[in-house]
Amino acid sequence: MADNPQDRRESARVPIEIPVSYTHTNTFFYDYVNNISLGGTFIRTSAFLPVGTRFRFIIKLPQSDSDITLNAEVVWVREKEEVSGNTTLPQGMGIRFIFESEEEQREFSERIEKLMRKQLGDKLASKLLKKKQ
Repeated sequence: MADNPQDRRESARVPIEIPVSYTHTNTFFYDYVNNISLGGTFIRTSAFLPVGTRFRFIIKLPQSDSDITLNAEVVWVREKEEVSGNTTLPQGMGIRFIFESEEEQREFSERIEKLMRKQLGDKLASKLLKKKQ
């Protein structure tokens, strides 16, 4: 695992539980994200993909008819040994989103911003959506 992956984040992460699915080398996974930002997320899972692995990622947005499909890359993992005895840190992997175009990134940002505003309210969402300085 990286020394402190939170220190490198450009966007604040919002605690939220959303079902996701992803595929890699003909294997299908179904898990939950614990938080999300405009640049990445944490997937709570015991089925890690190696750091550097790229894969297709599908976010099942609550109360939405359409999913968000993105490319993603594993940037760090938190293995079972690291969370043993610690009930606040789930095992899983940190991923970053890989956008194929500025348009794809803009559309994703708009949808996540709407989700954050709905879950947290305008004031808190606006504060969290500002890029870190």
